[in-house]
Amino acid sequence: LGRLVEGRSAPEAANLIIRFVQTAFPYQTDQEHFGYEKWQSPEEILYYRLSDCDDRSVLYAYLLEEVMGWDDVAVLHYPGHLAIAVPQYRLGIDGDSVTHNGVRYIITDPTYIGADIGHAMPKFRNVRPQVNVVSEGG
Repeated sequence: LGRLVEGRSAPEAANLIIRFVQTAFPYQTDQEHFGYEKWQSPEEILYYRLSDCDDRSVLYAYLLEEVMGWDDVAVLHYPGHLAIAVPQYRLGIDGDSVTHNGVRYIITDPTYIGADIGHAMPKFRNVRPQVNVVSEGG
């Protein structure tokens, strides 16, 4: 993915990576696949080739750090759903967002197939998620 995003703007690169995460692996809930809730690591997603919202969120956050060097994304915990948000200053775009500790985060949903960065799932647009910022060493 690093070669594919090289020379692209931050929003273009983030969209390319999210489109990969949205479409590379079939969606299946953990209950359907494992019979219990299990957050898969990126390696496990590659092995099992199935994923749900928490797995895709973990993978997207991992790829943003590995490919883009962004270790300050936020995990958004909605009722029954997870998504990722990127600090607005990294993307330089407007869109659906949340503010946490004075920082505006643009919502990026790796399960909302076809949605670009800055587009929250319609059913969550008016829901305030719990926000947890991921940071290196944290």
